[in-house]
Amino acid sequence: DSLTGLLNRRAMEALLESESARSLRYQRPLSFMLVDIDHFKHVNDTWGHQVGDEVLRHVALTCLRALRISDSLGRWGGEEFLALLPETSLEEATLLAERLRLTIEQTPCHQAGQSIWVPISLGLTPFAPGQRWQETYAQADTALYQAKDQGRNRCVARKPQLTP
Repeated sequence: DSLTGLLNRRAMEALLESESARSLRYQRPLSFMLVDIDHFKHVNDTWGHQVGDEVLRHVALTCLRALRISDSLGRWGGEEFLALLPETSLEEATLLAERLRLTIEQTPCHQAGQSIWVPISLGLTPFAPGQRWQETYAQADTALYQAKDQGRNRCVARKPQLTP
């Protein structure tokens, strides 16, 4: 992604294919974590798109610093990021997500002489045997929307729901 320096959606889709195949083959855990900046439109409307771009970079860098070298982070679209967490159970991913949420909540983005507080919502789910990565992604997305519906600035973990 040219703005954040993260992997773009196309690169993330390739990783989703390979990491889900690896998880299945070796029967190892893999968790998906979606991160969305809360009220991002307000940032752009209040401070302008250049500051909005800095907020995106701030969140991207903060997320990168919180993840392990074996994790992958990409800009999925707009103000949404996707992290793939190999060798990570849902419980471990939830702890990481909450730590990340608190770090971002407590670390404002300093731009245009302002301290801009950037809350995030997160949705998490583990990859499950018998699913395609698209199904797991959809469940992480559902968890993200639950976090938004429950008041934002929170993490929601969703156990895998196998489709018949």
